[in-house]
Amino acid sequence: MLLEEQIIPKSRFRVSFHDCDPFGHLNNARYISHFIDARTDHLRDFYGYDAYEDAKKTGKNWVVQGTTVRYLYPALLNQIVEIETRLLRSEKHRLYPEAIMRDPVTGRPHAVLWIDLAYVDLKTGRPVRHSPELVEFVERIADKDADIERFDFAKRVAQVVSSHGRRTEIVESEVA
Repeated sequence: MLLEEQIIPKSRFRVSFHDCDPFGHLNNARYISHFIDARTDHLRDFYGYDAYEDAKKTGKNWVVQGTTVRYLYPALLNQIVEIETRLLRSEKHRLYPEAIMRDPVTGRPHAVLWIDLAYVDLKTGRPVRHSPELVEFVERIADKDADIERFDFAKRVAQVVSSHGRRTEIVESEVA
């Protein structure tokens, strides 16, 4: 049950030669790069939040603590794919965004990624709590769909696979 005011951003890109393995498949490591780039762009373009500009002002930013990826179907050279991102949950100094790469024509998922991000002081490298303003922003953009699995990655992947073909309308941006 997606709330009407909920924004689930997505963007498209073409799989480039330099991103592929010898079989013409998007290299596994490049999925993560594209997912992180998409989320960064989505925060800026859909929510007006530039993490890098904020880091310059505050001296704080998120660092990747871990990633969990399930590769479902290869993305191929020259194929246009879409990435949708959402914030699944947050804690006092952590964020847990999700990214899903799909074929924009069929909706078939290529991969699902969860990222564990820690908010840190960039000078000390130590975790710090989100500011009250940041907490408000995070609560505003967090996914509100009560039916989404937020803690068990295998169950979430099963949800994504089973929803193939039954997607809700998602806000789009142009192909990068």
